[in-house]
Amino acid sequence: MQDILETIFCGRLQPFSDDARLTGIFKKPVSQKVFVSLLGLDCDSQADLKNHGGPEKAVHQFSRKNYSVLAGLFPEISAPFSTGSLGENLSSENFHESTICIGDVVRVGGCTLQVSQPRTLCWKVDKKFSSDGLAQSMQTRGLTGWYYRVLQEGHIKPGDTMSILDRPNDFLPLSVFLQTWQAHRPDPDQLWKIAQAPGLSQAWQQRLHKRIDWLKNQQA
Repeated sequence: MQDILETIFCGRLQPFSDDARLTGIFKKPVSQKVFVSLLGLDCDSQADLKNHGGPEKAVHQFSRKNYSVLAGLFPEISAPFSTGSLGENLSSENFHESTICIGDVVRVGGCTLQVSQPRTLCWKVDKKFSSDGLAQSMQTRGLTGWYYRVLQEGHIKPGDTMSILDRPNDFLPLSVFLQTWQAHRPDPDQLWKIAQAPGLSQAWQQRLHKRIDWLKNQQA
């Protein structure tokens, strides 16, 4: 499966207009070649390093197709919805939550990436769009995008081909992952299978095992 990297977005830290807290959600498209290190794009920054950035969340991708879905779901705030407005680094059309699986190895330009986990949307999305509950609604609908870890550093540029080199978990598209996790009482055996998926971030493995233990205790 292939796609085209349509746009690369980067941003430096800046405060919200009415808030001194810094954020990296405001990003702009870049047309030049960008270096991708193990910690992400060299032109990009994150403010909350506890919940954003790091080797397991080095690069964020969000499908361009999702914006038309969001505009239909939230017409009252549809004007600001445009590629890059949710803080993603990479945008393409055909890679989205139903076509990308946990653990997918993706070659783009001179670097190799691996899908490590879905994004967990935070309060900054609500604040940027002045819409309480937007982030939670997107999360519930599985419109999250995903994070990559960087397996091989290198340069990327808009127009590069994105190719899936390996798919170790063809049973686990992001959409299935999110639906299973968000179920009221998911099957512990299914959660265990997901937790063993090659490429899944350690943080999500721990979350899954913690929930498995809780579910089993409820059944005891």
